[in-house]
Amino acid sequence: MSGNVVLSDELLVCYENYHLEPRKYKKSYNRLLAQFKPPYLTNLAQLQRCKDAGLNDSCFDRLLPILANAGDARLELHALAKSTRYQFILTNDDACQQLPYVNIKSKNVQSLYTVTCGPGESRQRLLEHIEGLCAKAKRILICDNYFGANWDNSQKLFRAVFPRKPLMFEFVETASNLSVSPRNSTKLTESFVRGVYANWQINQNIGDKYLNRHDRYLLIDNKLEIMLSSGFDYLYKTDKEISCVFRLVN
Repeated sequence: MSGNVVLSDELLVCYENYHLEPRKYKKSYNRLLAQFKPPYLTNLAQLQRCKDAGLNDSCFDRLLPILANAGDARLELHALAKSTRYQFILTNDDACQQLPYVNIKSKNVQSLYTVTCGPGESRQRLLEHIEGLCAKAKRILICDNYFGANWDNSQKLFRAVFPRKPLMFEFVETASNLSVSPRNSTKLTESFVRGVYANWQINQNIGDKYLNRHDRYLLIDNKLEIMLSSGFDYLYKTDKEISCVFRLVN
């Protein structure tokens, strides 16, 4: 069984029970649907907790055979979420505002899973989440016209976030109509990446998809795209807001 996200116990009960008790769960269910992109991932441990918390017996009986032989039967939600595509846990608990939790009531979370860090807010949890999404990657593409120009901060992704394993990087060159120095190709070199980790490789992307794009992107295995509202260096600088939009790519 695989999924895009994990649901908190309360939201799983809401999602599964809604069709049986729509009046009771309508508000939470509608709010969840605005953020939720099925399927979700669960396990036996969570299913049992949800039954104790009010999951309808017919829902429990329907889900139990699907999970009976799953290898992640006893994982806690944080560990279970690492097996999903977004690695998020959706919740409506006001006490859960830090990644990997995504609170469906938060003003900083919108459709497509947009996570925002305001001026002065730490980016540490966001960086840790990106690190987790990259942990099993085989190919990562970087698109940011100013990646090389903001090198003091942007290079930290290679030194502290990307996994030490065989990995192919691609980068998009700084747009030709911009007077930016240094250009990406002068910094994102084979000698640089191999100096950080010997089994890394890097090439310039020559496709049209990200050519001359204004926004910043990180594309993981051609499956998950992260669009950044500000340059990659604002994953480290905190003097302005940065938003990251996470979406699956067809």
